[in-house]
This record gives sequence, structure tokens and C-alpha cells, in this order.
Amino acid sequence: QLRIDPPAPSFGPIPNEGIYETKVMVYNDGAGPLLIGKISTECPCTQGHMSQTTIPPGGSAPLELFINPDMI
Repeated sequence: QLRIDPPAPSFGPIPNEGIYETKVMVYNDGAGPLLIGKISTECPCTQGHMSQTTIPPGGSAPLELFINPDMI
């Protein structure tokens, strides 16, 4: 079971210049390893990246989010 904290991230105002970066935590509340195979977004202006793609039961890992305002 995957859980993201905060569950509905609010980014607030995003600067018009440069790439905006933030992180949310991904938690594995399940009994087995959580394998992250692909991170996709609805807008090409937003990308996600995880350095750790296997999260053990009870563990967590950061999900880095990058927003490019020039592509919005």
C-alpha cells in the first residue's frame, strides 16, 4: 500500500523563472516491498524522480518533483 505525504501537495505560487523543485515522501504501508516502475504526470511541465525505486515494508523514500513554468 502506497501512501504519499502530504496526500495533496499544495505548491503555492511558483516562480516564473527556473525549475521549481520540491519533495513529497512515499511510504510503503504494505507487507511486501513496493516497487516503483514508472513515474508519469499529466503535464510535460512536471516531472518526478525517485533515486530509491524499491521501498521495503514500513519504509519511505522521497519523490522529487520538478516543475518547469516555461512549459505551462
